[in-house]
Amino acid sequence: MLQIQLAGSSHEGESLYCELVFIDLRENAFNFQKMPVYTRDTVMLDINSLMYYRIFDAHAAVYNVDDLQSSLMTTAQAQMKEIFGALTFAEALTGQKRINETVVTKWKKLFASWGLTVTRFEILEMSPKGEMATSMKKQMISERHRRSDFLLAEGRKTKSRIEAEGVKQRQLNIGIAERTP
Repeated sequence: MLQIQLAGSSHEGESLYCELVFIDLRENAFNFQKMPVYTRDTVMLDINSLMYYRIFDAHAAVYNVDDLQSSLMTTAQAQMKEIFGALTFAEALTGQKRINETVVTKWKKLFASWGLTVTRFEILEMSPKGEMATSMKKQMISERHRRSDFLLAEGRKTKSRIEAEGVKQRQLNIGIAERTP
């Protein structure tokens, strides 16, 4: 806040107050750290994401919204909850590129009146919480054991085949050696 004392003022203590606001017109990044969201099938996910935006209208960024940073954060969080709430857990895990595109499209329209445009959105990390995380860990361990058992069985099968070929070759060699004078 800047206070300027008016020269030649007839009233003592009369001042003019003005606020200087500095707007960065370069591309900025906003990191949403560990934001909890629910999917349509009630799986809780922690989302760590990054939004890139650029202010194209400084006047709108200052006068159309009270506190740009906090307004941006709360509105974007509400939108993220809405977007993930429309997806199933499987869709959320497999459709990150589609989610990124949907977010950019929605947010460009939403934040245009504030004088900013969303240039990119990236999901950095998406991890399930609670029972789903435990279940996924058990499934992963089970899959590793299944794969290990499969590879051991393949190894035993290959070993048996090679040993059988070796026995067969040895018998052929013995047969050839007996026929030779």
